[in-house]
Amino acid sequence: MTNIDKIQARIEEVLNNDISSSKERIDLLLEIDADNVAELGKNSTSEERKKVKRNSLNIYRAIKKIDKVEGELLLKCVDK
Repeated sequence: MTNIDKIQARIEEVLNNDISSSKERIDLLLEIDADNVAELGKNSTSEERKKVKRNSLNIYRAIKKIDKVEGELLLKCVDK
């Protein structure tokens, strides 16, 4: 299972968690994003940076499913 698959599985797990409040689910998704970005380092390749950015976009789209306004704000803040 690739890192992208693992992150996608974690996103789906959070989205399907009916027990947590919206705020808790968004917090969990942002934690996943922080872990994702923390993997980048000074020596990261361009391809690795693109993968991390793609993962972040998927996370922000998932947040948009929970809270449209917050998700749209996050998506607008991403460097295009």
